[in-house]
Amino acid sequence: MRRKALCFSVVLLFGSLLMSTAAAAEQTASQIVIKEVTVTEAIKLPPTSEEKKDSPRISEDEALKIIKSVFPEIIGESKPDMQLDFEPYQDRNIWRIHYYERMYHGPGMPAGYSVSLDADTGEILNMSWRNNTPAETKGIIQKQEAQKIAEQFVQKLQPERFKSMQLQKSPTEHYYPLPNLDIVHRFYWARVENGIKVDYDGIRVSVDALSGKVVSFNMNWQPEVKLPAIGTPVPAKALTEKATNELGMALIYQVPYRNYAGKSPEAKLIYQLNTRELMFNATNGKAVDNQGKEKNIKDIRLFEDIPKISGVNNPPDSPGQRITVEKARSTAERFFRSLGIEGEVEMGGGGSSVGGPFGNQEFWSFEIAQKGSSRHYPGSQVGIDQTTGRVVNYYEYGPEMQAETGSPKISREEALAKADAFIKNVAPEYSPYLAPEKNQVDMYPMGHEQGYSFHFYRVVNGIPFPQDGIHIGISSDGKIRDYHCEWHKVSFPAVQNVIAPEEAASKWLELSSLQVNYFIPREGEKPGSQAILVYRPDNDGFSAIDALTGKPVTNDGQPVNKTSGNGYDYKQSWAAQYLEIVAGSGILPSPEQFSPTGAVKKRDVARLITATMGNYYDYNEKREQQFRDVNLEDPDFNAIQAGAIMGIYDKGGNFNPEQPVTRLTLARWMVNAMGYAEIAKINNNIASSYKDIASLSATDRNYIGLAQGLGIMRGDETGLFKPSDSVTWEELAAVAINSAPKMRNKNGTW
Repeated sequence: MRRKALCFSVVLLFGSLLMSTAAAAEQTASQIVIKEVTVTEAIKLPPTSEEKKDSPRISEDEALKIIKSVFPEIIGESKPDMQLDFEPYQDRNIWRIHYYERMYHGPGMPAGYSVSLDADTGEILNMSWRNNTPAETKGIIQKQEAQKIAEQFVQKLQPERFKSMQLQKSPTEHYYPLPNLDIVHRFYWARVENGIKVDYDGIRVSVDALSGKVVSFNMNWQPEVKLPAIGTPVPAKALTEKATNELGMALIYQVPYRNYAGKSPEAKLIYQLNTRELMFNATNGKAVDNQGKEKNIKDIRLFEDIPKISGVNNPPDSPGQRITVEKARSTAERFFRSLGIEGEVEMGGGGSSVGGPFGNQEFWSFEIAQKGSSRHYPGSQVGIDQTTGRVVNYYEYGPEMQAETGSPKISREEALAKADAFIKNVAPEYSPYLAPEKNQVDMYPMGHEQGYSFHFYRVVNGIPFPQDGIHIGISSDGKIRDYHCEWHKVSFPAVQNVIAPEEAASKWLELSSLQVNYFIPREGEKPGSQAILVYRPDNDGFSAIDALTGKPVTNDGQPVNKTSGNGYDYKQSWAAQYLEIVAGSGILPSPEQFSPTGAVKKRDVARLITATMGNYYDYNEKREQQFRDVNLEDPDFNAIQAGAIMGIYDKGGNFNPEQPVTRLTLARWMVNAMGYAEIAKINNNIASSYKDIASLSATDRNYIGLAQGLGIMRGDETGLFKPSDSVTWEELAAVAINSAPKMRNKNGTW
């Protein structure tokens, strides 16, 4: 078994907590039928807690036999690594089984698979598969066909549970899509009991849009949780009115959830309900928090007594180049000393917050050297921004922080005072523009330690801007446990011509609705055993009211239009299926700047080709700038940089990112991306059938011949290639996606 190691290259992404559980205790057998292979495996009664961790019911050999029977094509004759883990959150043993053809070096992800199996019941909990072997493709599989494939897979794996599930709207994986071409169709079935959804329970399946094969599966199911009788819920309309009247509408600044556009993003003025999360006990109508505790509704207000802070206090422009590692180390040393932490400071790696409207933030991590220690985690770690040199995060790890349980030694007021003093010391330039959220939730950061968690939001022109601010965690004995700062340069509009709060409240009341859910509160560090019936907003896309127009908007700042899907107008295009994949991967420009038949720019092609090839973060700022006119502030810097380093196009001079791309240029770049550049430059002629390329150079004719022979590009029905025509988004999307299997094979991409 391979020894585990913890990686501290932190990627700060918003995500959701996925919870998985064992099969029902009364279930005694599970029959799995996959591709005519039938295997009956005993599903044994869950063991007592004393039996767990060291004595799984399913042996290593039995676990391997199960996954080979379920996934014969994936497992084949490979010899996977197998590791037995005890998962305290769900109080169960898990077999983690994985195999990869190579280590994670170079561009893209290696081929291989990962499977988790409940070691006490034999159930498959999740699976992911990366197959880099190129296969012939006839284009994209329609989503309806992919849904049938996913349904058949789930029905064979979980026939009984499938009967109590409902297909939900297509899930979104990330708030900010990553720059990888995600050529899959995703489906999510939620668990529904008595006509009511059970929070977090359900099954997710991804189907490769080219091969039609299931490439990921994840099951979250908590059958042991007791579900209360439905009874007669409090009328939802009355609770909606109560929330609107007693919480009120908060006027805030918000930057729409879109990818970085290469300049300071523009904030919008919106009204939102003045709470972080709205939830009512459906039986008695009382507000509850995310731990299931009943609250006075006014105690879940988010903003109260907002200070009249004037001004913007944007950070200075980025210097456009990195500080030295030694300068960052000196900042880290001063930071540790301010906490009373002594010892030699060493570099522990780096990380980034990726994507989103504010662009990428890169930082170096420093930690106190653990001389002679065999442990695989730092005791304390601080992140220093690579361009500004400021402290952006701090975490304390290790068993020494898993302090005593029981009542905190300091009060909330004392902890808040410590947090405020710490911020004034670490970020004095920001502290005058911060205010604490009213509704703060106690935290349980690691182990069983109790403590306090505070979030201070940024105030601009007397208006909250909650996307920026500082989070800080204080232990029960008053120590700083974690710190995270977000502060960005943003263009803020003046507060004028906004609608009245009463008008926003009226619109919210008109559009908002509540839906009954089974909610499972936590009991300490674990999910509880008793669900409660709650009401939650079900607003079908809208999350706020535009403070200038009074119209509902989505969380990406777009006006709500229930017929427009993702906001892009390509439904009538011959390449609609291709464009949907590209849009879902976050690679298209904004809907306002997009047309299916519009000419693509060099930056667009670089972005899509590198995304098709896979993860290109190994090719960014670690190397010198490749082009004079593409610097760190460019939203496509990483992609353009990667393309040059990987030989897709020549580096040096100006890239001219706004220049339209011709069909000849696309043929060159695609052939180079597939690794055939040297072949294109041979003296021999590579023939093609096109009648309009005779005047081109021998090398360019070879590029076009290879593009035709490899099935990358085609000419028109009259036998013309039209090398000087501009490439459209329709054409680029189809070319990139149809070529993906061959490019995956070359670059080891998922």
